[in-house]
Amino acid sequence: MIIKTLYGTSKLLYEKNMDFEQLISLVATKGGITEAGIKVLEAQLQELFDKLFNTAHEKHEMIKKEL
Repeated sequence: MIIKTLYGTSKLLYEKNMDFEQLISLVATKGGITEAGIKVLEAQLQELFDKLFNTAHEKHEMIKKEL
């Protein structure tokens, strides 16, 4: 389900030259499931990406020192 959702989302964004706001307005129902999911992403995604990139960078630095 996740793969199909990501595929469909990326296909719409690319083929229809849409941005996220346009896509959200196309598929989201006020007070619906998509809106609830988007609220979670908006609240937590930046922190998640920060942790992801910091962890990867720290590991890269460790490996670089070992070489």
